[in-house]
Amino acid sequence: MELLSSGLGAQEIGLRLRLSEKTVRNNLSNIYAKLDARGSTDAVLRWLGAAPVLRI
Repeated sequence: MELLSSGLGAQEIGLRLRLSEKTVRNNLSNIYAKLDARGSTDAVLRWLGAAPVLRI
């Protein structure tokens, strides 16, 4: 999430962490689901505590 919040995309994150872009995308997808986020911006805002996480 720190790399994502700094503006890096899946490809750049993968290069930095020595992971495939597909692995990064899969992990980001799981994170988005856990945060109930619609995308990277929403996920970062929720991670930073700037947007409420709505639980039903």
